[in-house]
Amino acid sequence: MLGKASLCLLAPALLLPALLAPLQLWRQVQLAASWSPFWHTNTHLAAHCPLKAVTCVTDLRCLQAVACINTCMLDNLHAWDKVAQCAYLCEMTHGYENEPLHDLLNCMLANGVLEQYPQDGPCLGGDGDAVGHVTSMADIQGDWWVVFGVNCGAPPYPGGYDWYPCQHERFLLQENGQWINNVTYCGGGQDTCTTDIIVPSPTSPCPHRGWCTMTMWTPPWPPSPRTGAWSPSPTPTTPS
Repeated sequence: MLGKASLCLLAPALLLPALLAPLQLWRQVQLAASWSPFWHTNTHLAAHCPLKAVTCVTDLRCLQAVACINTCMLDNLHAWDKVAQCAYLCEMTHGYENEPLHDLLNCMLANGVLEQYPQDGPCLGGDGDAVGHVTSMADIQGDWWVVFGVNCGAPPYPGGYDWYPCQHERFLLQENGQWINNVTYCGGGQDTCTTDIIVPSPTSPCPHRGWCTMTMWTPPWPPSPRTGAWSPSPTPTTPS
């Protein structure tokens, strides 16, 4: 198995000089000189998920997603708190609904191969901030555009998730009685998309007054519950 894993790691290494710009190539050398995350990830990957890794690098979309994530690490080597947002876009574009990437990431998560990303800023809302008149999904049914937010890339919010262009949310009641939040957005900044439009559709019950829980179905990741409050508009920040 280790031989297959070594081949898995060797193939991208042989391709790097042809695919990377000189600065990226130098940063790849710097990254390879560190135990974490480079050697920690690769040694644990070889030990725990060699067959999943081989399957990934022989699948074009999975390989594209992994290469994209590697580029995120190189481009943000000295701004590590921005890697998570960049990698998220790789997973939601090249890796969206890609079974080899899904299997690889699940194996890596189950075996402690992946390290935790830095926290993307503090949550500004508390239990007392939720508006009391929102008691069901019917109260917020319809179309909503994201026009500003606090997570725009400036400290302490390096991800800039509110800075994504074209964020449109539609709270819809399906025929089976399940509420969903049909979301569309793209990677980029201001009004310019740098990726294709991304369309996750999380389920959205509101179990408490002013609070809604969305279960995000965003392959290749497993379902992820996220709870948020409907509150008065916060003060927006200026992107860096």
